[in-house]
Amino acid sequence: MLLKGGKFFIKTYGCAMNYADADKVRTILSSSGASEVSSELDADYVILVSCSVRKKPEDKISGLGIKYLKKKFRGKTVVLTGCMAVRHDRKCDGSLNEAYSQNLSKKLPWIDHVIDIRKIADLPKLLSDANSDKSIAPVSYLEIPQPCSDGVQALIPISTGCDNFCSYCIVPYARGSLINYSFKKVYEEAVRFISGNSDYEDFSFDENKEGLGDRSR
Repeated sequence: MLLKGGKFFIKTYGCAMNYADADKVRTILSSSGASEVSSELDADYVILVSCSVRKKPEDKISGLGIKYLKKKFRGKTVVLTGCMAVRHDRKCDGSLNEAYSQNLSKKLPWIDHVIDIRKIADLPKLLSDANSDKSIAPVSYLEIPQPCSDGVQALIPISTGCDNFCSYCIVPYARGSLINYSFKKVYEEAVRFISGNSDYEDFSFDENKEGLGDRSR
């Protein structure tokens, strides 16, 4: 396991989608041998999952720089992901806005790594020894199982991204082009969760139901 013995702490700002993102980060890191802790001070890796629809979460992330530059936080690896991490170009070809990435690095120099939430399955490799010869099979964002974070509730995204580029909305830029879960995958994910819980709440949601069932994975 790439991160065996490592400890991680996740801090989330935003909506249900961001909390679902955090659950996927939790699944990926736990399956790589790391264990979650309840305090940043006990963690080797601090993962920040942030919304970008409103400015307040971004301001909170910026404000954390004052905290994480203190001596007691030195030596920890800080990672930013979620909607704030990258900006996709309008071409819908997967390319990213490099100017945004450069400005983010200048604004938040205390962050060690920034990773697109769609590539979160690569996080263990990013955090492990760069020279490690261990590899991870490619996994798409929607294929990462959602854990039951509080024992009774699971957030199950059924799509991510959008292609509409409405003038008031940042989703296509923050999340990329629209990708849907297939109906079969949604059903299987819900059954997997329900089968292990006698009392449950299953919340299936997305950012855009347009074309559900098309462009599915």
